[in-house]
Amino acid sequence: MNNLSIIYRHEGKYAQAEALLSAALEIKRRVLGREYPNTLKTMGNLANVYHDEGKYPQAETFFSQMLEIQRRVSG
Repeated sequence: MNNLSIIYRHEGKYAQAEALLSAALEIKRRVLGREYPNTLKTMGNLANVYHDEGKYPQAETFFSQMLEIQRRVSG
């Protein structure tokens, strides 16, 4: 899902990329946990799609959450 969303993003199919990443993020949060590195990677990919779409508040929220988690986990 994550890899296909990257292709959609590069093709400018932001709605499809956003939908796939949102679903993948929900699954990863449930299965792997919120602090798992792969979950954070998906959050970053979704934030990038939001940025590309001009949805800056959503992108900022995800980037801020990622930073907070990374600081807490990595120190």
